[in-house]
Amino acid sequence: MGKTFGSELSLYSATSHVSKASLAAAGDSSDDDEDEVDDAVEAGDDHEEVISTKIPALDGGWGWMCVLGCALMHILIGGLLRSYGVIYVKLRNKFNSSATITSWVGGGLTALMMGLGPVATGLSRRFSVRKVTFVGGILFGLGITICAFAPSIYYMLFSYSFMTGIGSALIYTPGIVIVGQYFEKRRGLAAGLSAATSGLGTFAFPPLAELLFDNYAFTGGFLILGALALNACVSAALYRPLEDSLPKQKRKQLRRSRRLLKEKEASEKAEREEDEGRMGSLLDNGGSLIKDCARCDKKSVFSSYVDVDLLKNPSFICFALSSGLAATSNLASIPLIVDHGRDCGIPEQRAVFLVSAVGIADTIGRALGGVLFDLPMVKVRRRLWYCGIILMAGVAVYFWALSDTFELMVAFCFLQGLFSGAVVSQRPVVVTDIVGVEKLPSSFGLTVFCQGVFILVGSAIAGRLKDASGSYRATFFFTGSCGVLGAVILLLSYFADYRKRRNGSSTRPFSSRTV
Repeated sequence: MGKTFGSELSLYSATSHVSKASLAAAGDSSDDDEDEVDDAVEAGDDHEEVISTKIPALDGGWGWMCVLGCALMHILIGGLLRSYGVIYVKLRNKFNSSATITSWVGGGLTALMMGLGPVATGLSRRFSVRKVTFVGGILFGLGITICAFAPSIYYMLFSYSFMTGIGSALIYTPGIVIVGQYFEKRRGLAAGLSAATSGLGTFAFPPLAELLFDNYAFTGGFLILGALALNACVSAALYRPLEDSLPKQKRKQLRRSRRLLKEKEASEKAEREEDEGRMGSLLDNGGSLIKDCARCDKKSVFSSYVDVDLLKNPSFICFALSSGLAATSNLASIPLIVDHGRDCGIPEQRAVFLVSAVGIADTIGRALGGVLFDLPMVKVRRRLWYCGIILMAGVAVYFWALSDTFELMVAFCFLQGLFSGAVVSQRPVVVTDIVGVEKLPSSFGLTVFCQGVFILVGSAIAGRLKDASGSYRATFFFTGSCGVLGAVILLLSYFADYRKRRNGSSTRPFSSRTV
């Protein structure tokens, strides 16, 4: 062989040239591992091709259990976060706090949940989605539980915003990513079904929270809500890594292949030495031929977890900005609707059902979005349809400011929930169309990070506008305008890409799903 590992390398030749001593040096000296290598040598004749370790999406199977786990996560996240409209009123009454600082409590939680998306993605790659979600579920439930003993509004910034925010980040992004990894042809449907249950949580939890606080007071209400939040650990139990869905023999081959590819020593000296290696897979699982690669310096922690090339993609940057503005329009508005209803003379017990109206419409919108965005006529211009839905969700918030009766507010809350539900459920689908499924974890993590930053700033501005003007009308005009602006940015990006495609000047090959 001209090199230690040649392009004609078979599984037998690779395993025969890797000594057991080198395996021990790499920290893999267990008897079981040695037996696996010996088994590979014996089975070498059956694996002559050198091919990729890429694991295909199953489009079913255990993927539906992951959809169920993600659905449970959305019930808890959607329900408990949207219940902040009730909590917001209780905090202002208990601590006599301003709208600005009280908005920061809810906005801080949402900002951390979104902003720590890339961190949650990186931790999931390192430790698995299941482990990260389990730890996040414990933090999520514990953070809400200790809110019961809050002596001041600033304590809530630690317990509700910081602690619960970190926990929600560790259960939110990984759940969405694993569903996207399990599905390809049915990705829109799977994303829609898993996200639809958020509306159920939004519908049920605000009245439940109001009931709990009325019957068990501030302390008892938070203790029970914290216990419910701990059910996020059940979602973790349902998330099985995609690799574990392979047959047992395939999983053994995959682990063995990765171990061999990390080896830097061989029992047989090469004829000549070069600072060049070969990378590829020894797993017979379908894919591409072995490729040359030059040895490079170790990546930074950030670049290992986040694909920095995404920051050079104008289409993705526009999508992230649009998502941040759309999230501000949605998530910075809903917590204020109950207090706005009270200001309009609606009793608090009835005003709570404004959030429930958003919730039930959100459920319908997420489910319909999953079906709609998989239709052939929509799929070819999915991003354009997505722009229209963001626009309608933002316009609906304008009418919150113009409504002063319970009936009108319910109607426009329903419309806003219908459109915003479709926006949220199809966000991972649209970003996949733009950057590809292989970059979904990093792209979605960066997208939710952008949302977190926008929500943190937007919530503070929304509260400040209330304190300055004395009503929420200016606040809703501001948040509605955020949604409209987000739609405009994404629309301009769409037409820019379309023009590049027509002129043939795009550096990236476009498919019908790209635009």
